[in-house]
Amino acid sequence: MKILSAAWHPGSANSIAPVIKQLENDPNVELEVLAFESAAEVFKDKGINCSEVSSPSLESMISIVDSINPDLTLTGTSNRNKKHNEVLEQNVTLATKVRGIASLAVVDVVSTYTEIFSGSKPNQRFLYLPDKVAVMNEKARQLMLEEGFPSEIIHVTGNPQFDDLSSIKSSFTQEDKERIRRELNISLNSYLVLFLSQPIEDDFGSDTSNPKYLGYTEKTVFSYLLETIQKTKQPEQGLVLLVKTHPREGEAESLKALASSYPSTRFIGRYNPRQLILAADLVISAFSTLLYDSTLLDKPSISLQPGLIKEDMIATNPLGITVPIYTKEEIVPTLERTIHNQSYQKDLKIKRDSFKIEGNATQNILNLIYR
Repeated sequence: MKILSAAWHPGSANSIAPVIKQLENDPNVELEVLAFESAAEVFKDKGINCSEVSSPSLESMISIVDSINPDLTLTGTSNRNKKHNEVLEQNVTLATKVRGIASLAVVDVVSTYTEIFSGSKPNQRFLYLPDKVAVMNEKARQLMLEEGFPSEIIHVTGNPQFDDLSSIKSSFTQEDKERIRRELNISLNSYLVLFLSQPIEDDFGSDTSNPKYLGYTEKTVFSYLLETIQKTKQPEQGLVLLVKTHPREGEAESLKALASSYPSTRFIGRYNPRQLILAADLVISAFSTLLYDSTLLDKPSISLQPGLIKEDMIATNPLGITVPIYTKEEIVPTLERTIHNQSYQKDLKIKRDSFKIEGNATQNILNLIYR
């Protein structure tokens, strides 16, 4: 069996990487992996050989599909942004549809599904719909049905990205934490707040002139966090803010300029985010998929989305499993409760412990492939 796999965004690559690793072990599978921009980093970090494409255009993907002639395509999912109006995964899927080749897409989070599988024009609704779509949970399936997706193509499998979290959590030791803190030059005793940044402005715009605008950007989120964290009652051992930049943010110079007002801020780019989560005391992001990772790794997790005017994309926020903040005024009291209030901390842990995900996602998707 020949399989062509493709991903652009890090979340897309992370969602299919465990499946690719299993397929690599099958002598009956001939595998070709395509990566565009930041997905290449993810695949390389996981020991997956990939071919980097210079353009995600439909013409390029048709050419690649014709040269490989796969029996199936396996893709993650990514959204177009202001830099690229063409999406690798979409064009791979469309190229295979043109050639009558089977296709399977894995959706990594609860998302705006119609947008993921549609073009930018009104007459392009569901233009990039594959034969099968693997989703994280039943809620995702229900949302897709409400958006008009055909029920027969939707399969609840879970997200393969989360399959190994239990073993990662159980194998993480105090020595590991000490080693990571030393590498980061952060005291073991410091209260470490990990902020996971995202290229929100690139993907959703900076104001209401963009119909996708969320009501905030990464700059809004980070500037509010910096301002309020200085007004928050500090833990006795001191507080350090560590910013993990997104692979698509480059050097994140705009964030670094904002951080000049808070000297206890550190930045880090390439580093295993799960290791950072395990070494931290509190995790904050807007709506990064890694908030699910941090919850499953038993870390207090805050979803900071000040001024949100769209539907919340973090499914755990309404349940209080992750803590949502939608206004600037909520930040200080929420931080202080999370850092200092032991009763509140216990309540959060109970909610985190209640969070269950579909298990064996990798195998579930392999079953779809081999079916």
